[in-house]
Amino acid sequence: MLLLARPAGAQTTIGIITSVTGRVTVLRPSSTNAPLRPKDTIAIGDLITTGEQSDAEFLSLGGAVSLVKLRERTILSVIDQTPGRTILSLTAGAVALAGAIAWQADYRNTFEVRTRDAIAQSRGAGLWVEVGEPSGTRVCVFTGTAVVSAVGDADDRRVPVGPRQCVAVAASDVGPVEPLPEPTPR
Repeated sequence: MLLLARPAGAQTTIGIITSVTGRVTVLRPSSTNAPLRPKDTIAIGDLITTGEQSDAEFLSLGGAVSLVKLRERTILSVIDQTPGRTILSLTAGAVALAGAIAWQADYRNTFEVRTRDAIAQSRGAGLWVEVGEPSGTRVCVFTGTAVVSAVGDADDRRVPVGPRQCVAVAASDVGPVEPLPEPTPR
């Protein structure tokens, strides 16, 4: 039996960059900022930053494949990935998740997006998580269902948010679930 040693400092790959527009950088542990390009890998501990008029997409490879899209002026870090669960931290900006498709082998994988105000958990749901300025988080679900909770909520209340619904989270409180606003014509 041949065992291959893992290089010291090697990181666990959790995704592959599929698209980059504009200025997108990655800061890896014990490294400096470097530009991200399609086919680059994303690993636990990476901090991804998109600039003005920039965005990026990556495929998460944690069991069921999910698409993660970072909008402009977004700061996202990869906290952890275990079998069945991927945890991302959104510091600024917005991220969209296109969840696993029902026919994929492991549809039960959970995606968790954490912000300073909220935790949004999804099992295959298509959702949008946005950190507001100066505070607050907005979570909108397009397909499926997500569970949203407030960071620091003493009651640990978890609010289900269904298709075409949104919820705002601020100051340790989850607001009422509201219908997704209709798009405005351009």
